[in-house]
Amino acid sequence: MTADWIACVNGPRDCEFVKRYYTDSWGVRILLKTLHELGPKLPEMRRLWIDGGTDALHCGERMKADWKEFFDRFEGGQEIREKGMAGSFGPACVNNFVSQLLAECTQHNPAWISVPQVPVSIPEGSEQNARKKLNKAFARAAGEWRTQSGWRGKLMLPVLLYGAEVLTKKTNWARLVGDVERKISDCQCEGLWVVNADLDDEQGSAPNERKRFPQLVSFHTELKRKVPDSVERIVVGPYWAMGIVLWARRLATNPLIGLGGAYQYYFPSGHVKRPHDRIAIPCLRRRVVVTPGLSRWLQDAAARLSADADSAKAAEATTAGMTETAKHFTHAARELQSLYKQLPALRDYAANEQVARFYRDWLDRVAAAPLATRNLALHQDLATAHLVGQIVGSFPAGIRPRQASALARQYMLSCL
Repeated sequence: MTADWIACVNGPRDCEFVKRYYTDSWGVRILLKTLHELGPKLPEMRRLWIDGGTDALHCGERMKADWKEFFDRFEGGQEIREKGMAGSFGPACVNNFVSQLLAECTQHNPAWISVPQVPVSIPEGSEQNARKKLNKAFARAAGEWRTQSGWRGKLMLPVLLYGAEVLTKKTNWARLVGDVERKISDCQCEGLWVVNADLDDEQGSAPNERKRFPQLVSFHTELKRKVPDSVERIVVGPYWAMGIVLWARRLATNPLIGLGGAYQYYFPSGHVKRPHDRIAIPCLRRRVVVTPGLSRWLQDAAARLSADADSAKAAEATTAGMTETAKHFTHAARELQSLYKQLPALRDYAANEQVARFYRDWLDRVAAAPLATRNLALHQDLATAHLVGQIVGSFPAGIRPRQASALARQYMLSCL
């Protein structure tokens, strides 16, 4: 049986984790630029989705040399790259670039190809207006290429939103949704890929809880209401949890997922610092940075949960429903004790694999719930994680957010 999630492949390690844990994914997304290197490392997948990586144009003068060389291979690519997002491009320049880029994608027999697009933001100004104009020209060129080439695959239109303010007002949503509707008509795409490009949903910040998460849900509600029936797929992410939330709420058909490492969108050609080793704390539905104080914390947290499990068992005779609570606490305590023993070995590759393995288990748990009540099942799952987090308290210095229950609470509040 095919799962709904789509694996986002960016490196050799991702290919290995797809083989081990995600071979039943709905599909795999990969950049055209890396396909020659990574394609042979992937298992045979049901659907290959190739993205040309035009969002790398956002990097401007900071673009890496290998990406400059990549774009310059296509007619019109150097002109578009050098003029930047505020440039003005003739139809021939855009059409030649798009047709050659998409034609190269078709050589690898993909089921889906991304329509070239660049990120957009709010407030609008000369540069943002130029980006919207370029995106419209890209969408039109993709539609014309499809008609002329006779390609029988499907097109995925990226909706790359950038900046904390992009979804702050309903008037902004109306403009963004209207723009998406027009581009759907221009390129005749069958899918949308939507991501709030700078949203780190593992941050645990108050603005995420008060503004960005509710706004993200509201925007997707409006978007789903307005898109035509010809759009059969709405893909969201990558995020850590908000992609799962949107999927569980049936505001998206497919979450785009990380593979043990990055669970956030990064611009192609962007300069990303290597993160600290992170491991998953399954009973809290979150990741944490491996710090010197984490080992002791795992021991102490397991002891607190064991004590609360004993108290819950003792109350069973007089309090209904405590049996399940005791089971949850006992399971979480054993989980933390196991992590404590594994912790010295959970570095780099092993840490990534532990996260990828947990994340697959979490997806399976959510997917097992009936579609009509999946968001309720996810809410309950996160409520349990929140309760466990309240018992174990705060993490040691160096882990953010320090309150163990903070992320589960934020995700839980977005489920209903």
